[in-house]
Amino acid sequence: MENNYTQICEDKSWSLNGDEEDIGEKVLQFLRKYSETATFGARLKRFIVKECGVSEASVPQYLKGRFQTEGIGINSNTLRNWFSKAGPKKGDHSRDLMLRVAFALRLSVEQTNLLFQKVYLDRGLYPRRFEEYAAEFCLREGLGWTVWQSLLKQFPSAEEGNEQTVYTRVLQQDLDGIKTPEEAAEYWKKHFHNFTIRNKSAREVLQNLIRKVKGNKDRTGEIDRELEERNDESDIWFELLKGRPHDTYEVMVQAITELTPETQSNGKKSRSILKGTCLPREIQTNFPEASVFSKKEPSYEELRKMIILLGFYYLWRQAARARKKLELDVYIQEMNDRLNEAGLPSLYYGNPFDWLFLFSAKEEDPLACFREVLAEAMDEKM
Repeated sequence: MENNYTQICEDKSWSLNGDEEDIGEKVLQFLRKYSETATFGARLKRFIVKECGVSEASVPQYLKGRFQTEGIGINSNTLRNWFSKAGPKKGDHSRDLMLRVAFALRLSVEQTNLLFQKVYLDRGLYPRRFEEYAAEFCLREGLGWTVWQSLLKQFPSAEEGNEQTVYTRVLQQDLDGIKTPEEAAEYWKKHFHNFTIRNKSAREVLQNLIRKVKGNKDRTGEIDRELEERNDESDIWFELLKGRPHDTYEVMVQAITELTPETQSNGKKSRSILKGTCLPREIQTNFPEASVFSKKEPSYEELRKMIILLGFYYLWRQAARARKKLELDVYIQEMNDRLNEAGLPSLYYGNPFDWLFLFSAKEEDPLACFREVLAEAMDEKM
């Protein structure tokens, strides 16, 4: 069922032609139509049907029963909301709830990674987060919820080992050699420092893209080049250049999207450009705006969305400057390489945010297509 849903999304990205009249409206119609099947509850149902072999109608009761059988506490309102309202917000608390689902369903490590990536729409089990490192050990060894809970209590509250930082892949490789809870506890004491560092690779990938796209005072970025090429007093580009710092996040995001925060009735600008539009929640939430780029500790989702936005823009601009068309398979490979380097999930047609970029990337003028969809969403909002 999950494969069918993903295939429908991929097929629709090809059946929609960016050269069609009113393509922005047609894309929004598709996203609205499939927003119901793209909700967290719908994704969770499809996952449980496929992995556990139960009927879709019985999923909510089945999941509730599994929590009870495994002795795992879960708020009944939380379960109800998953299937009737918006899904869980992104963050450590919600990732722990996904781990509870994994233990309740007795999932394998592979299945748990799919739960995070295809249902929760975030990265799989993350080795630098102690709770998930311990969970992966338990799931791999067939140990249940109670063992995981006991291991969490053994994590040292202060560093007892050295401060040497090791690569995330080293933590992952070392996990394969841990066979007992005692070995796990000893390893955590030795490598405490490494469980306090997060998203180092993702931040490095993002900063590299920011340097290439935003540029600096010497105007070396792709944004600078595009603004110079389109210096027309009659359009938005001239306004961006006129009397404003060229190398700010505000100018970078505005140049890529051609959108500006709307002025509210109280005279203040909205922090969210797309808030209140008909775009799916997965696109609106943590959309990479200037305020997101300015965060010192962005979340997994924010990092991934920023990398996808900048990577899309950079790859398109590089192809345009070379007077070549960026082929979709090349775009996907290039973006997935960057996401893999960052330790983040690959592009996925079943994620509405990813779908928008995958659809636009196959067009003759990807950036124009992307901007048209956003503009149409803003017009409908108004």
